[in-house]
Amino acid sequence: MRRSAETADALYSRLKELRVYQPERDLSPGLLKIAGELDHAQNTAEVIATVYLVVKAALLEAYQAHTALTWREFDNPTVKVIEERLLPLTTGQLAWAKDFLPRVEGSAGWEQWQGYIAGLLEADGGVTGAEVKTEPPSAIDRELLLPWVECQRMPDWTV
Repeated sequence: MRRSAETADALYSRLKELRVYQPERDLSPGLLKIAGELDHAQNTAEVIATVYLVVKAALLEAYQAHTALTWREFDNPTVKVIEERLLPLTTGQLAWAKDFLPRVEGSAGWEQWQGYIAGLLEADGGVTGAEVKTEPPSAIDRELLLPWVECQRMPDWTV
């Protein structure tokens, strides 16, 4: 988590150098919906299958595409952040997720949740918004099990 935050800070600093001071203001409603929906994962398998194997996998493809398509000499600072920080970190996280998911995939419903989040991402044109947009999937009605304003514990857990 810390390495992801440090890497995000490095990318955010690069965006400031490019005079993009509020990159989040241009996020599409679809990406904002995905961010909100990810909070509704019901178990560890769903978190790994969506955050890592859908969202981070799509980000990895976008990072690789950017370094392949950009004018490397001109955009060297961005390429450096991507190649030295984002690619190794994201590649390692995906390898971990692929290795770890089989240990927790006994939880029912993770495939449906993964398909739903992947469908939302496709409907918005992927992480860059540049891919062909599809029809959004039907919503899956779920309650929020882990509200961030209060911590829930196992019933038999005592302080």
